[in-house]
Amino acid sequence: MTQNWWPRWMATMSLAVAASLVQLGCGGGGVGTGGTGSFASGPISGFGSVIVNGITFDNTGAVVEDGDGVRRQNADLRLGMRVEVESEAISGGQAKANRIRYDAALLGRVDAVDSVASTMTVLGQTVSVSTATVFDDAIVGRLGGLAAGQEVEVHGDFDAATTRYKATRVERRTTAPASYRVRGVVAQVDPVARTLRIGPTTFSYAGASSVPAKIEVGQFVRLTLGTSQVGGLWPVQSFSTAVREVGELDDASFKGLINVFDSINSFQVDGRRVTTSSSTVFQGIQPKLGDRVEVEGAVRGGVMQARKVEVRTDEQETQEGFELKGTVATINALAGTFTLTGQATTISTSRPDLVYQPSGAGFASLRVGKKVEVKGLLATDGVTLEATFIKVDD
Repeated sequence: MTQNWWPRWMATMSLAVAASLVQLGCGGGGVGTGGTGSFASGPISGFGSVIVNGITFDNTGAVVEDGDGVRRQNADLRLGMRVEVESEAISGGQAKANRIRYDAALLGRVDAVDSVASTMTVLGQTVSVSTATVFDDAIVGRLGGLAAGQEVEVHGDFDAATTRYKATRVERRTTAPASYRVRGVVAQVDPVARTLRIGPTTFSYAGASSVPAKIEVGQFVRLTLGTSQVGGLWPVQSFSTAVREVGELDDASFKGLINVFDSINSFQVDGRRVTTSSSTVFQGIQPKLGDRVEVEGAVRGGVMQARKVEVRTDEQETQEGFELKGTVATINALAGTFTLTGQATTISTSRPDLVYQPSGAGFASLRVGKKVEVKGLLATDGVTLEATFIKVDD
């Protein structure tokens, strides 16, 4: 298998540099106007800094929060988590992160698992997993390591075309959460009965707090739920922010599924409005409802004015792989694996197409404390990273 991450990495870097040169001046990082900040939303694809949408964010000193606004640590971030990054201006594909927020799409009890179809059901919602879905190392055997009645946290995107979720990361909860959560698109609402539907599941918000003044079909909502159904419905305890406002920005990057598609010139990505024009560069096929896209451009009045729109398939996401940088923490010579300091991922050196740099390096060159850069693909267990490239510092 060839290493096809180099062209993608170089393209991203070139676009970032061009954008920063052309658009240098105003902007805002999601915190207002008049600054020179940037914003990115998408799954984490690397560490040693935090890599999102091909951009390397220095997370030293960044404020880390979960979806409830609770302060967390950089150590709580994991591969495949969907995050929002507010940062300083992007330069050469890099930026200093000021704030990182992560939030799961679903937190709840598993209703059923179908390993053959690569799906599971959580809170009545169908969740699809792919070869690019990262599994927590507490789950042995991907979906085969899960069973009905267990509680999981699912990071990913709601696919409005198939009314199911596409998981980027799955974690098992070993302690029962105080409440469940769901983030998704309203498919139906009954203001009299005070119910709404996301996918196939109906939720009652009769006793909820912080109810929006208006709930509409197509609206993204984030619901905190009780852990038991009442009258056959999941009770909503409260509403909270599902899509945070983004300030005036010259550089922003959204990666997610198109959940509303009005036309090629106007659609929503993970609840955020995107417009295109004659100057927009489209890469790959023309986008449609349910497609995963990566969009880059400027944000004006809360709307992304796209410079580039790229449709990304599951196969492309798989082949994109992951990137880790850091110092070697542990080495298992018998298994041919190692880990990096402060990172939970086990790295395997078993692939026959693994390339070391410098060319004379090999597994014997790895030493605890050595600095390395690793690029690789997710193993079939969904947990281990199979290295395709390892750079060992002299």
